[in-house]
Amino acid sequence: MRRQMDWSVGSSSSVDMEPAEPFPATVPGAVQLDYAHAMGWPPHGQGEEALRYRGLEDHFWHYRATLPSLPTDCRSRLVLRDVDHYAEVRLDGQKIGAGGGIGRDLIVPLDGAKTGSRLEVIVFPAPKEPGMVGRARALRTTKAAVGYGWDFHPDLIPLGIAGGAWIECLPPDAIIGLDLRARLAPDLSSAELRANVEILGNGEVCGELMGPDGDVVWSETVTAHDGFARFSARIETPRLWWPLGQGAQPLYQFRARRPGNKTVPGQAIRQTIGFRQARLTMAPGQWDEPSAFPKSRSRPPFSMEINGRRIFCKGANIVGPDIFPGNVGDARWIRIVARAAAAHMNLLRVWGGAASPPDVFFQACDEAGIMVVQEFPLGCNDYPDDPGYLAELEEVANALLSRLAPHPCRVLWSGGNELFNAWSGMTDQSHALRLLAARAWEQDPDTPFVPTLPIEGVGHGYYLFRDPKTGVECLELFQKSRNTGYTEFGVPGAAPMEIVRAILPPDDLWPPRPEGAWVLHSGILAWDVEPTSYLCLSTIEHYWGPQPDMGAVIEKSQWLQCEGQKAIIEEARRQRPFCGWALLWCLNEPWPTVANQSLLAYPDEPKPAYEDVRLAMRPTLASARIPKFLWNAGEMFSADLFVLHDAPEPRPAISVRAVLTSGDWRSAPFEWHAEAGPSAADAVGPTLRVMLPKRLGTSLVLELLTDQPALNSSYRFAANTPAEIAPPDGATPRGLNT
Repeated sequence: MRRQMDWSVGSSSSVDMEPAEPFPATVPGAVQLDYAHAMGWPPHGQGEEALRYRGLEDHFWHYRATLPSLPTDCRSRLVLRDVDHYAEVRLDGQKIGAGGGIGRDLIVPLDGAKTGSRLEVIVFPAPKEPGMVGRARALRTTKAAVGYGWDFHPDLIPLGIAGGAWIECLPPDAIIGLDLRARLAPDLSSAELRANVEILGNGEVCGELMGPDGDVVWSETVTAHDGFARFSARIETPRLWWPLGQGAQPLYQFRARRPGNKTVPGQAIRQTIGFRQARLTMAPGQWDEPSAFPKSRSRPPFSMEINGRRIFCKGANIVGPDIFPGNVGDARWIRIVARAAAAHMNLLRVWGGAASPPDVFFQACDEAGIMVVQEFPLGCNDYPDDPGYLAELEEVANALLSRLAPHPCRVLWSGGNELFNAWSGMTDQSHALRLLAARAWEQDPDTPFVPTLPIEGVGHGYYLFRDPKTGVECLELFQKSRNTGYTEFGVPGAAPMEIVRAILPPDDLWPPRPEGAWVLHSGILAWDVEPTSYLCLSTIEHYWGPQPDMGAVIEKSQWLQCEGQKAIIEEARRQRPFCGWALLWCLNEPWPTVANQSLLAYPDEPKPAYEDVRLAMRPTLASARIPKFLWNAGEMFSADLFVLHDAPEPRPAISVRAVLTSGDWRSAPFEWHAEAGPSAADAVGPTLRVMLPKRLGTSLVLELLTDQPALNSSYRFAANTPAEIAPPDGATPRGLNT
């Protein structure tokens, strides 16, 4: 039985100081949101309002509630979920517990507590490394580094009780915990199941495993000792869990229960689990590198195998859906997973700079067939070999490994984000990474582990459609690349106009400028490539010249994101089987931005590029490799044709008809018949070549029309009619740079 309480909160400069006048608190939530509501501030996503919140994380925040009447025939305890980041619990002024951290429960017994007593949860200031700035302030903490400032996230560090707070009233023989693990036999013929059920007291506990159809496939009753009932079972010929598009996602359910009596109701605890084998293996030809002396080791294995089948991993990175984790309900997490599944994504990387999602996210991924790379909470810092920090990291790692153990969706552990880079400086010998590898091996030996992403041979970036320094487009860049995977890449795109209007004050909407809300919301100066980085004004002007208003900029920006993301995903797929991954950066964003790499604009509404990515990730599609984005009238257009196919079924025979259009002009159709082929194998077709006319419209469209319309594809390019080949009638050329 759970008892909720009404909370207030107030701040002070010391843990023992009486807080300022308290105000109502929302739990789960964040102290900044409660304070802003009490002060009558506008939403933090508007204009420069987020700047008001800076410094609030440097206070002690005293949550207070009055203890309700508690039953005398039960054992009561306070449960605090996802304290962000550390708290001390007091009852009538006396300390009775301490701890915290996202992804963990802080449980404090309330033995002997009296009705009407004052319960106090004092959340400490956010940890900050002295003398450091930006994300380096998170150097000795497992708190999510993203809150300390990133290119897509303001310097706004959340604080509070993010997951909830309640009192549990437990009967004397209650079941209070379950640790569930499974291991598949190497030949996949059987599975070993182990469950440790924690109870109050001792006595008999019945364990049952229900199959995907609800039938009981195993049961056993054991007697608990020292507060634990331990079960082990062997499941013959288990039904295997497969990623989306590769098979079904059968899930089993383990249930532990204790019989009730006339005065005490029965107790039960449940957890779903799935059976799958995950391995990282060498790609074909990978052992041949390096090919010449002096030889060194080959690149690390990075081809994902599930249940012995090589799977191309296509998906995205995810970040927290909100600056404040307590502001995200289950529905938001479920919707994000549904967005990914609808776009044919089979893998999501939980980025190490952000906090790990709650269980509801992993359950949704289990059900949808979406694999998960879970990174430990390290991101872009040189984390120290400091005993205090390592002890905190070990606690977090153990909790995460235990919490995710039953979820078949977890297929890879990563030590963290971008740790083997000049800006981080960590190596294989860093104690934090050696610790994480050891804990992952001890608790989850059958799930692969890598020390960081990227690792040698894996591509990470690029993040613009066109490099303004070199002029190289993402189309050319990735066509010349050879990597075992791409764990981050992206092309930025502007948010829809209605979001931009909600962000920027009306007088600031045009023109863009490097100040105020434009900077705070990633429209300008978000990255160091060009002054207008994610809005990419210089790139837009390169193709289309100066733009008249924000609406025109948004339209061009979204166009580039659509074609860029699509081109990179399809190119990565063409590089199979040596390449095994294509994960775009990123799926979502934690607050409203003018422009960002995200496919979903805050809170989680699709940008136009979402549809293009969805089409590029279809199991089977007609595809074209196009060498560039801008085409001039009178040029020879060229495109290499393919049928991409990563499904486990044989590739069907497909007839493809390629047609180019621009304005009123339409090319003669080009026909290609792709013969049927094996599973997970592309068809390589001919090169389409078409001489473009001497007058083009403002865009050029390539359509690949098939005898199976669901496999059709379309590409849209910028088109130009140069002045030197303008029509003889003197008509004004249509296009750009004329």
